[in-house]
Formats: sequence, structure tokens, C-alpha cells
Amino acid sequence: MFRRSLLGAAAAVAALTLSVPAAAATVSADSLPTAAAVSSFYASRSQPVWLQSPQAIGALTAALRTAPLDGFSDGPDLAASIEQALSDAEAGTPGAAQEAERLMSSAFILYAQAMRWPGGAKVIYADPALAPKVPTPAEVLANVARSDDLAALVRRTAEVNPIHAALKAAAAEDSRFLGEPSRAMRGSLDRARLLPSDGRFVLVDIASQQLMMIDGGKVVD
Repeated sequence: MFRRSLLGAAAAVAALTLSVPAAAATVSADSLPTAAAVSSFYASRSQPVWLQSPQAIGALTAALRTAPLDGFSDGPDLAASIEQALSDAEAGTPGAAQEAERLMSSAFILYAQAMRWPGGAKVIYADPALAPKVPTPAEVLANVARSDDLAALVRRTAEVNPIHAALKAAAAEDSRFLGEPSRAMRGSLDRARLLPSDGRFVLVDIASQQLMMIDGGKVVD
């Protein structure tokens, strides 16, 4: 069943899988800590999720490649492993389509959790309910299952909020010219990742001695 679905997306994902060199050592879905949750998820499904959406595959691998900016250093290796599994499936390797599908779900769980992980960032919330919560594997997979636009879900997960998205774009520019973002930029990015994705709240930036009203992820006052 997965193989038939993969063939339908073959032409669209070929550019993603064939233009990227294979990783020296690939990651398998069964080797990841998400393996049990992913196996349970697919036990009740007869159709793949990711293989039906080349756009979602592209969004996921792109997000994983830039994941080190958000402290998720395993992202590029996972992206390379996904691309290798897809390439193997295109070549007719038995079981490669299933491996690619499960690897993408595993990678997305780990990425979604990393994007809500507080790490060493120092943010004080007047209302503890505003603090981000790291989703469980089951919660991430439930969002995947009910999404009618998987590529958009991946992009929302990667962007977190408009402030974080803007800082991440700037950090990517720093990386291109400087090799990596500045320490100040990385700290700002870590803190912005922990801001609420929507709603209205007041942000006090102690470093710049500024008080800002945030509405819908944008500074309004």
C-alpha cells in the first residue's frame, strides 16, 4: 500500500532525493526513541501520510536542515536519512517506502519537541499557562493525522511565531556569511522560540529595557 502511494509522488520528490548526496551513515526509524509511538500510530493506518504530500516532504527536510539554528543538531542528519530512504524507495528497495514514511514521522516528532524545549533560555511568565509545553509523541502524531495541509503544519511548527520567524531568517543570513549566528542572535532566537504563537501579551525585554505589546505574534505598541 505504501509502495503504490510512493509511486504517485515519485516525480515530485525526485528532485528532493536525487540532488542531495547520501549521508555517510543514515539513521533508521527503529533506532530513534520515537519508534514505539510511531509503530503504534501506523498499526491502525492502511495509508501513508507523508508520502501522499511531496510539499510536506520538502517542508520537513528544509526545516530539518536549518534545525541547528534552534539547537536541534540532529536535524541535518535526519533530513539526509529521509532523502536516502526516499531515493532507495525510488530504486525499488524493499521496505524503503515504509522506512521513509516512519522516519519522517519520527523526525517530525523530535523536531516539534525541540521547537518547544526551553533549553537554557531564561523567560519568566507572569501567567504560567503561557509557557510552552513540549508535546508528547502521541500529540504530535494526532496533529499530523488530522491536518488537511501537512506542509502548512510543518511550516507553522518551524516558524513558531512571527518574531521567531524573522529572527531565524536573520540567523540564517548570519550563518551564511559568518559560518554561524552570533551569540547574541542565538540567545534572542532561543527566547523568541518560547513566546506564545498567538494571542495578546506584554513582553518585557530587560536587555533593551523595552516593554512591548504583542498581538498575534507582532509588536503593536
